Amino acid sequence: GGWTQHLAGPLGCSVVSVDPGAVTVPPALESRVRVVQGAVPEPAVMAAVREGAPYSVVVCDINRQPLHTCHLMLQLVEERGLVAPGALLIITLKYWREQKYSPEQFVDLFSARCEHIFMRWLLFNRKERTLVCVLKGELGALPGDGRASNKAE
Repeated sequence: GGWTQHLAGPLGCSVVSVDPGAVTVPPALESRVRVVQGAVPEPAVMAAVREGAPYSVVVCDINRQPLHTCHLMLQLVEERGLVAPGALLIITLKYWREQKYSPEQFVDLFSARCEHIFMRWLLFNRKERTLVCVLKGELGALPGDGRASNKAE
């Protein structure tokens, strides 16, 4: 997907991509991308994901109800040794149908485990919001100006 290509391409990151569907990795990125077929929290998928742990960046861009997406990400964060303290978390919340939750509720879900929490409604896709936060622990440099905020926009 787009996140995999961006992280492995211009940013040069090693990526573990978990997807239940077919994933096509461009030949130029094959050395930096490992595809795990399936979905979290399937046991075989989790075993494969643990092989590369701990992770310093975790992106979740699944096409599920936003509350389910947040709980799935929190489940990954809670698994000991899977996500490094100070890791950057990026979560795409899909607003395809009527939503009964406010953006602030999603920010609140992460406030006990994360800091520097913010949510952006990207201009090119009015049906998705992107929640970004940093797992509490030793912090590295933050993208942007580094100002701390816990707000939804």
